[in-house]
Amino acid sequence: MKLSIPVAVFLALAGATAAESTIRYEFTAFSSFPINVGNGDEIITGGFVLEVPGFIVPNTTIPAADLISCTISGSISGAFACGGQGFLNDIFPPYETVSFSGPSFSIFYYYNAGTFGTPGVYGSELFGDAQFGELTITDLDGPVIPEPATWAMLVAGFGLVGSALRRRGLATVRA
Repeated sequence: MKLSIPVAVFLALAGATAAESTIRYEFTAFSSFPINVGNGDEIITGGFVLEVPGFIVPNTTIPAADLISCTISGSISGAFACGGQGFLNDIFPPYETVSFSGPSFSIFYYYNAGTFGTPGVYGSELFGDAQFGELTITDLDGPVIPEPATWAMLVAGFGLVGSALRRRGLATVRA
């Protein structure tokens, strides 16, 4: 079976799949309820940055070694080591939860369902300023929008291909 050039090009483009995007998650804990980590009640602050190939699905734990950066600071103890950070389905739907974790504690920040899979800037729900986290999700590859010159070359190329095919068709009719 012989395919014409336009049909072959269409099939090649239709079968092509886009590369998976690199997604950047930046989390900042501005404040938290006091927790007891052995030295009295401490306010824990900090954040982490993570880049992954594709959006995170709930119930994913990211080991500390896979983070680009992570800081946790206590109001009494100073700096803490980071633990694995979690992106969880909450036990109380419709929330998704970021588990901000140190060596011996986790603090939970609640976001609306679907947040982990959508670029944007999100503030945590439920506890207001007493336990507030900001989550920024960025698609680093983003949608590619061709420049006008690229569109002009594409249209001109299709015009030339169409003209060549038409002339080839007329030449075979005359022969």
